[in-house]
Amino acid sequence: MPLPRIRVLVIDDSPIERQLIAAVLAEEPDLEVVGYASDGNEARTRIKTLDPDVLTLDLAMEGMGGLPFLRNLMRLRPMPVVVCSGVEATSSEAHAALAAGAARFVSKTLLSGPVSRTFGTALAHALREAAFSSAPPTASR
Repeated sequence: MPLPRIRVLVIDDSPIERQLIAAVLAEEPDLEVVGYASDGNEARTRIKTLDPDVLTLDLAMEGMGGLPFLRNLMRLRPMPVVVCSGVEATSSEAHAALAAGAARFVSKTLLSGPVSRTFGTALAHALREAAFSSAPPTASR
């Protein structure tokens, strides 16, 4: 019996990082990237039209940053969010995102080079947990 597909919307202002995230998620048979957004305004539209199961969200974006977007999202339409950002999991920004309602945090410091497999594994695990769990938020490195 095939695994249920988890529909993921990738929100990141960097086209290269959106492609890298999509590439590592393409390795996972149960995760499907259904769309992309480069900022909070575009993300709102994509959430309405694509109805994803879970989001990846960068914190550092032009215009409305990831943290204000996350706070608005959790107030208006709570849903599972995995923050995927360049800050360390122990940073104040990561803790603020978890406090604002993010289900998990995965640092993009593992995204490039030979550690990208580690990043892909951590992100896939975090997305699965976020999509199927109501457990309290945790940080992954």
